Amino acid sequence: MKRHFRKTKNRSIRPPQETPPSHDPTTSISLSVKKDLIRTIVFVSLILVLEFLVFFANVNTMIVRMFHN
Repeated sequence: MKRHFRKTKNRSIRPPQETPPSHDPTTSISLSVKKDLIRTIVFVSLILVLEFLVFFANVNTMIVRMFHN
């Protein structure tokens, strides 16, 4: 069993080392780009939401002041 396991481990380890270099660069780059895009989109959306909330609060205070005055 142990010998068989070692053989299967060697077999499983060798093909990934041979095949991924052809596939891995593009997939890893695309994954990293996708992660960066998602992070930037989330960051920008959070900033926009915060800006909108601040702007909305300012507009509300201005309207309230106008109506009260």
